[in-house]
Amino acid sequence: MNYSVRFHKRTPFHAHEFHVPANDGALSGPALAKAEACERCSYESPVRGHPEHYKYEIWVGEKLMLDSEIVIKP
Repeated sequence: MNYSVRFHKRTPFHAHEFHVPANDGALSGPALAKAEACERCSYESPVRGHPEHYKYEIWVGEKLMLDSEIVIKP
């Protein structure tokens, strides 16, 4: 089954959606130069909900599997 990674209203990458084949991977490419970095949390224990974070979902077909955030660090 294929996966989709979908960013909400904004993305730190060139695309808002990435398709990932089953048992494989997909590259997002580097973060955009204009991507906001969060300076309020660490790599080891990021705190959810900071406005600088990028919210995304992982879907399998039409079923939502994960709703999370990605943190870009300077």
